[in-house]
Amino acid sequence: MLPLTQAAWALSAREAGLIQSAFHLGYLVSLFMVGFIADHFGAKRAYLTTGIAACASPWAFVLFADGFWSAFWLHAMTMWSALAAAARWDT
Repeated sequence: MLPLTQAAWALSAREAGLIQSAFHLGYLVSLFMVGFIADHFGAKRAYLTTGIAACASPWAFVLFADGFWSAFWLHAMTMWSALAAAARWDT
């Protein structure tokens, strides 16, 4: 999939790698955010929040990513999907 995206958006290998690394950066940042939400608002609200974001973020990427910067930031948002999946193991 990445070679097709690189060709369609004329991305360099560096830019394609940065888009992929945005997911991991977003995941790192989100761990602190979800910890705060869970501590202050409860695990149920944290689970619901990350579940909604997990549903919305891939759709936002598909519908709105059209180049390097939009793909970078939207892919960083998809870390919520991983958090929602991880939260399921804790309950």
